[in-house]
Amino acid sequence: MGGFSFWHLVVIAAVVVVVFWHRHIPAVLGAFGAAIGKRHRKAAHRPPDNVIDGTFTRRDE
Repeated sequence: MGGFSFWHLVVIAAVVVVVFWHRHIPAVLGAFGAAIGKRHRKAAHRPPDNVIDGTFTRRDE
Protein backbone atom coordinates (compact mmCIF):
# COMPACT_ATOMS: atom_id res chain seq x y z
CA MET A 1 0.00 0.00 0.00
CA GLY A 2 2.98 2.29 0.24
CA GLY A 3 4.17 2.18 -3.38
CA PHE A 4 3.08 3.70 -6.62
CA SER A 5 0.98 1.62 -8.96
CA PHE A 6 0.79 1.94 -12.73
CA TRP A 7 -2.32 4.14 -12.50
CA HIS A 8 -0.61 6.57 -10.12
CA LEU A 9 2.14 7.06 -12.70
CA VAL A 10 -0.43 7.53 -15.49
CA VAL A 11 -2.24 10.25 -13.53
CA ILE A 12 1.02 12.00 -12.68
CA ALA A 13 2.12 11.89 -16.34
CA ALA A 14 -1.25 13.29 -17.45
CA VAL A 15 -0.98 16.17 -14.97
CA VAL A 16 2.57 16.95 -16.12
CA VAL A 17 1.44 16.98 -19.77
CA VAL A 18 -1.50 19.27 -19.03
CA VAL A 19 0.55 21.67 -16.92
CA PHE A 20 3.66 21.98 -19.07
CA TRP A 21 2.47 21.21 -22.61
CA HIS A 22 -1.04 22.68 -22.60
CA ARG A 23 -0.21 24.92 -25.57
CA HIS A 24 0.90 21.97 -27.73
CA ILE A 25 -2.04 19.67 -27.00
CA PRO A 26 -4.41 21.18 -29.66
CA ALA A 27 -1.73 20.93 -32.36
CA VAL A 28 -0.94 17.32 -31.50
CA LEU A 29 -4.62 16.33 -31.39
CA GLY A 30 -5.27 18.21 -34.63
CA ALA A 31 -2.48 16.37 -36.41
CA PHE A 32 -3.77 13.08 -35.04
CA GLY A 33 -7.30 13.87 -36.20
CA ALA A 34 -6.10 14.91 -39.65
CA ALA A 35 -4.23 11.63 -40.04
CA ILE A 36 -7.28 9.62 -39.03
CA GLY A 37 -9.53 11.69 -41.31
CA LYS A 38 -7.19 11.19 -44.26
CA ARG A 39 -7.21 7.45 -43.70
CA HIS A 40 -11.00 7.34 -43.53
CA ARG A 41 -11.41 9.44 -46.67
CA LYS A 42 -9.15 7.04 -48.59
CA ALA A 43 -11.14 4.07 -47.33
CA ALA A 44 -14.47 5.72 -48.22
CA HIS A 45 -13.49 6.32 -51.85
CA ARG A 46 -12.18 2.82 -52.46
CA PRO A 47 -14.64 0.51 -54.23
CA PRO A 48 -15.68 -2.61 -52.37
CA ASP A 49 -13.69 -5.76 -53.05
CA ASN A 50 -16.73 -7.90 -53.85
CA VAL A 51 -17.92 -5.82 -56.84
CA ILE A 52 -16.97 -6.94 -60.34
CA ASP A 53 -16.20 -4.05 -62.69
CA GLY A 54 -18.83 -3.48 -65.37
CA THR A 55 -21.60 -5.40 -63.64
CA PHE A 56 -24.50 -3.42 -62.30
CA THR A 57 -28.04 -4.63 -61.79
CA ARG A 58 -30.75 -2.13 -61.06
CA ARG A 59 -33.80 -3.36 -59.25
CA ASP A 60 -36.84 -1.12 -59.17
CA GLU A 61 -39.14 -2.65 -56.64
